Parts: sequence; structure tokens; C-alpha cells
Amino acid sequence: MLTNRTQHAHCAYCGAPFAPNQPWPRTCPNCQNASFLNPLPVAVVVQPVDDGVLFIQRAIEPQFGKWALPGGYIDMGESWQIAAAREMWEEAGIRIAPSSLELLGVHSGNDGRTLIVVGRSMPLASTDLPPFRPLPEVSQRRIVCAHELAAADIAFPLHRQMAEAHFAALA
Repeated sequence: MLTNRTQHAHCAYCGAPFAPNQPWPRTCPNCQNASFLNPLPVAVVVQPVDDGVLFIQRAIEPQFGKWALPGGYIDMGESWQIAAAREMWEEAGIRIAPSSLELLGVHSGNDGRTLIVVGRSMPLASTDLPPFRPLPEVSQRRIVCAHELAAADIAFPLHRQMAEAHFAALA
């Protein structure tokens, strides 16, 4: 799975180099600490708005210009709910209560580098949304309805699947 051999080539504790092709988990020859290569946790929000789901347009790679559900990495010490609420605020400018999130599923990323926790928040009315301001990572937000989803340029297959599952549950 790991394709970039220069990434993770040194001990995260002391910086000593690991032997080339040393298997994981790795014990540092210098400080004896164990290093593991684990997937990074990500929180993603399915946010119902009116008859659709909120998507943001990515202004960064990967998938620059494509539409995605609000989400991002879970920081150390955060629950998935707190991370999801933080990402919703940072990316969409919408405040949601972490306690409002319902767990929809936990999925492995296609490349094995991420573990994606997907939650759904309580429905909102578009008239209650604050004005959107473009950000360095997000250029727009929009509501995608079920009949628009097939034609939408969605960044990640899992995001499309989660929106499809949301709409299917309403039918």
C-alpha cells in the first residue's frame, strides 16, 4: 500500500533513519520506540438541507474543483463528532452540534491510507444557512438534490454513495 518510500523513512520520535524496506511496525534502532503505519481518521458529514444534501467545492488537491461532502482529518484528542462539527464550520460556515450527529458508517479509503467516519446531522432549511464566504480550501457550497446527483462532479466515490444512501432512505 505504501508507495512513497521516502515518507516515513525516519523515526517520528528521534529522527533516526529506518533501514530500507524495514517492515512495519518498526522499532527504532536509536531510541527503541515502536512506530506504526496506520490509516488516518477522517470525519465526513451528510448534511440534509431542504430536499438535498450540502456539498462543498474543493479549492485544493486532491480533486480540485470537484464537489465533496464537508469533512476532514480528525485531530488528536477529538471525537469523530467534534471533528465533523469543526469541519462543517471550517468548510461550510455552518455550526452544528456534535451531539446531533448520527453515525452512518465507517469505511476504509480506497487507497488504505484513511479510515472514514460518516455521520448525518439534523436537517436544516436553506433559509437558515448563513452566507457563504470562499475559503482557501473551499470555493463554493451548494445543495445537491437526488435528481442532480448523477450529473454532479463528485470528488470521491464514497461521498456519492453516502448521498445516494441518504436519498434512498427517504424514498
